[in-house]
Amino acid sequence: MNNWKTAAAQGRPERIDRTANRINGYVVAQSGEFKSGRGAFDHKSLKLAWRLMRDKKGGTKVRMGHTDMGSVGSFLGRAINPRIEDAGDGTEKLRADLQFNSVAFRSPAG
Repeated sequence: MNNWKTAAAQGRPERIDRTANRINGYVVAQSGEFKSGRGAFDHKSLKLAWRLMRDKKGGTKVRMGHTDMGSVGSFLGRAINPRIEDAGDGTEKLRADLQFNSVAFRSPAG
């Protein structure tokens, strides 16, 4: 099981585009220790995540929470345009644009 949970990612999205149903530049991951204490993201691991996201045709699926949480109806959309930025404080952030899918606007309970 991948435990990519880190302390709350710091950083605001670059822009919210309500017309396109997209959040531009949300923080996917950032360098530093995992919340669980079982590891950390460094430049190498962020670059690997970036490469995996970049190579995923159509974007990387984004869910509300982790898949091991068993949430039904948690699909939000796809992360596109991944990029790594230097945060200027000694950390790096993996950012992407979240393109919401139309099903994200419907309640799983009906």
